[in-house]
Amino acid sequence: MEYEVENCPHCGHNCIVHKKDTYDMIRYRVVCRSCGCSTPWMNEKETAIKLWNRRTNL
Repeated sequence: MEYEVENCPHCGHNCIVHKKDTYDMIRYRVVCRSCGCSTPWMNEKETAIKLWNRRTNL
């Protein structure tokens, strides 16, 4: 199942999923393209998106 990334709760702009591929693991985080707010690096893409989408609007 593919999860949709919600807009930034701080500034309302679009966000993207960053993928970091190192020699022994792949990590993901969601980052706002405007203000730079982000989640911590997570082991699963879906976990990063779920964490991001749980954030509260300011």
